[in-house]
Amino acid sequence: MVSYEVAAIAVLVLSTGTVLATLGGAVVLAWDAIERVPPIGLTGLFLTLVAAGNLLVERQCGLHVNRPIFTAIVGPDACRSGALAAVAVVPLVLLATVLATRASTIVRR
Repeated sequence: MVSYEVAAIAVLVLSTGTVLATLGGAVVLAWDAIERVPPIGLTGLFLTLVAAGNLLVERQCGLHVNRPIFTAIVGPDACRSGALAAVAVVPLVLLATVLATRASTIVRR
């Protein structure tokens, strides 16, 4: 039987690896967008960073004051939907940037 400490360490290692892989993929996508169409890529990167920074801004929801990045994980149910929406904006902005830069490089015949 696995102890709680070992299970907690395994979850921590796996979640850290997932976060690092996600960040690495985001960096590759952002770099590709900047190389393809620099104005759109830089604007999208700026908007993605603003959306990511927005996750660290404290908000009040009911009696609780917390940042969306934490509220999405451990917050009360009433506040969780707004926090999840703020978290979901970050990959959506990055995806929109990638799609805009790829669409602008399509050659039509």
